[in-house]
Amino acid sequence: MAALPYIQFYIAEYLADTAHLTTEEHGAYLLLIFNYWQRGKPLVDDNKRLASVVHLLNERWETVRTTLEEFFDIRDGYWYHPRIERDLKTVSDKHEKARKAGIASGKSRLLNRRSTDVEQTLNHKEKNKSKNKNNIKKKNKKKYFDFVFLTDEEYQKLKEVLNSQVDCYIQQLNDYIGSKGTRYKSHYHTILSWYRRDQKNTQSPDKSERDRKAAFYAGL
Repeated sequence: MAALPYIQFYIAEYLADTAHLTTEEHGAYLLLIFNYWQRGKPLVDDNKRLASVVHLLNERWETVRTTLEEFFDIRDGYWYHPRIERDLKTVSDKHEKARKAGIASGKSRLLNRRSTDVEQTLNHKEKNKSKNKNNIKKKNKKKYFDFVFLTDEEYQKLKEVLNSQVDCYIQQLNDYIGSKGTRYKSHYHTILSWYRRDQKNTQSPDKSERDRKAAFYAGL
């Protein structure tokens, strides 16, 4: 795994551990550390390769090597650095945690999007279903004036009850819907209700014409 482009450098610890190094050895040690971190894995125990990493001639590297070996755990053909290994593991753990969190977040967003799509589809179907029902109802009814809808059967029933006043009540309902924008589930039952209220008010001897009209409009 390739490490981050930056490295945690513990200056106090480094200076305490390397006080005995020469300037050349400091440079070689730092180059080894940087190469280790950049590649994200232990250094191969190959003198020619290591000499190339620290920019020293092979003969000179063999001398410097004897000093720098104390900072590494050399085994199985590799140079391991305890501090860098711990830091690399920390970086790896953080990367894996972030990766899993990203996957979980992506799945959550996908589920939410699917849930929203399903909900919108269901709502759309319900709206269409309701709209279709209303359209079917209206198709079975005749339009009177601008806003009143009645089936032939409803109109005949109103005519039997209201007689010659039926068109007058239809006109009143049409004007009221047009001016107020009020919606009624059944125009047929609304007209019947208005008519019965009028009849009741007319049969009450203690109510004047003014009271009858007030009661009528209060019930609208």
